[in-house]
Amino acid sequence: MTNEIIGYIGDALILAGAFFVFTGAMGLVRFPDFFTRLHAAGVVDSLGLPLVILGLALHAGFTLTGGKLLLLLGFVLLISPTACHALAKAAFLAAETRESQRSKLLKRDVPRVDKSAIGEQER
Repeated sequence: MTNEIIGYIGDALILAGAFFVFTGAMGLVRFPDFFTRLHAAGVVDSLGLPLVILGLALHAGFTLTGGKLLLLLGFVLLISPTACHALAKAAFLAAETRESQRSKLLKRDVPRVDKSAIGEQER
């Protein structure tokens, strides 16, 4: 009886995780820019995958496989948000660098006008 209830809870967790993985995949396809797509990928990594792993660990029970799945769960919960943050920060800094280089190019390409050559009436 208890194993049956744990099995149903595991199934529910796997289905909930699959739902979040599916919605995250839809977000990767439908969102317009890099940062919103990265948010969708972060939801998959931070919510969908841990729910699936936890459901699988409940199905495995107190075995070596269940212990390995719980270690994997801890690893995913530590590494995934850190990787998403590092990727977002690198993209943000790269965009700032690109923007500053673009403004330097624009300033450099503007011709200089010698105002001393312009007569008083033309100014």
